[in-house]
Amino acid sequence: MTDDLNSILVECAKLRGCYPLMHRTLSELDWFCKAIIHGWTQYDQYQMDEMLTEYPDAWSMWSYARDEKESIKNRWNAAYEYGDNELIHLARAFLDYCRTTYTGEA
Repeated sequence: MTDDLNSILVECAKLRGCYPLMHRTLSELDWFCKAIIHGWTQYDQYQMDEMLTEYPDAWSMWSYARDEKESIKNRWNAAYEYGDNELIHLARAFLDYCRTTYTGEA
């Protein structure tokens, strides 16, 4: 299982153009997993509301972030399955996301 996970993450890093800097891929994997599981949260909304009171011109950035998180949750939420292979399922969904996002493959 470890080799499978490692090979998936190495491929993701290469697709993202940041190999061998795996920490960048792990950071994005963390963000992706949170988006799959939770989508746009109340805390995200709170941050957006706070930021927009100070910087109202940042609306498009926050709107894009919200739409992206919700899109990820809607498309890949089924990959989140509790159990022994949970991380592998999430990593495979992340690989699909990387292929779609960074190479245009569907």
